[in-house]
Amino acid sequence: MKKLILILCILLSYSLYAQEKAPNNTIAKQLLEQVTRHLMNEEYKQLHQMLDERMAAMLTPEKMAKTFQSFSKQYGKIQKGLEFSEQVKAEQTFYRQGLQLEKEKMNLLITLNDEQKLSNFLLKPYTPIYSWSPPSYANLSSFTEENIKVGDSLALLGIYTQTKDASTSIVVFVHGSGPNDMDESLGPNKLFKDLAYGLASQGINSIRYNKRSFDYPSQMGKMMNISIDDIVVNDAVIAIQTAKDKGAKKVILVGHSLGGHMSAKIADQITVDGVIVLAGNVSPLEDLLVPQYEHILKNDPETSINEFHLNMIKNQVKRVQDKDYDEKTAAPMLPLSLPASFWLSLKDYKPAKVSKKQAQAYLILNGERDYQVTIEQA
Repeated sequence: MKKLILILCILLSYSLYAQEKAPNNTIAKQLLEQVTRHLMNEEYKQLHQMLDERMAAMLTPEKMAKTFQSFSKQYGKIQKGLEFSEQVKAEQTFYRQGLQLEKEKMNLLITLNDEQKLSNFLLKPYTPIYSWSPPSYANLSSFTEENIKVGDSLALLGIYTQTKDASTSIVVFVHGSGPNDMDESLGPNKLFKDLAYGLASQGINSIRYNKRSFDYPSQMGKMMNISIDDIVVNDAVIAIQTAKDKGAKKVILVGHSLGGHMSAKIADQITVDGVIVLAGNVSPLEDLLVPQYEHILKNDPETSINEFHLNMIKNQVKRVQDKDYDEKTAAPMLPLSLPASFWLSLKDYKPAKVSKKQAQAYLILNGERDYQVTIEQA
């Protein structure tokens, strides 16, 4: 299934272009319902008329018919549309319609240009929409939230949570691995949003922002020599400076997972008054991967990971551990298929050694049941 979905994504999309103005939610929902009807009724000429000029030139009605007929043979025809949602990113706003097929559920995602033509058209594996409620400890009347931008060129979307008593302390959150949004959403959980509301209820301001790989996926995809600075460090430094520009007398860096691992390097580039590390590893990043794969293979009966994947990641990790690679080494030969530039940017980085040279205090917190970053690796 993953292979066919990947083919569909390639056929039905191209490089994203910045969207000047997102259409009204209602309009986007109506357009998605219209797309769904055309797909259900195999009305590919009508669907083709909804595409923008670039998309229409690439995706003919004949190509759509051939693609979706092959797709229907394997997964069944579309029965109905499911729930609608939107995902706002700096680069694009994605509109999502769940689809009920005879054998599967899928997500249909579109983006729209200013003329409300489809500029992107994707089918992806279905993910449910979770509801979120503020934690019980949040006093919603004690703070306000302001939409902000972090940085100037290709700025990231963010939120400044500010207490009504004009606190001069600001916490800046730095995400873990993966293309995380500003809330660090995972299923029904929103770790950073929960923490921001809890801190604000205790009189402490905070800034959280979308990760660059979340806000600008196509821009990141075009970067051939990406580094840990591009993914984490540079934007964290800018976010801390944003906090200072807002008049913060104290700035506390809170880094989760990969953000915690890189907190010492971040704090080495801009002064902070304290660092809190949540489930951050002190051991090299590559040392975490094999134990994680082994744990999942042993404990998750529904995992797609098998012995082949485990052996492959072992070989990839060993190459990095042995420093048996250089800038010319192909990404598929390295862990997570990340390019050599990424692993070279982490080479010889020792957060404990870096942090010991710094003046600010560190608070390091880890969960005893955390299999991704164990106590031994923290």
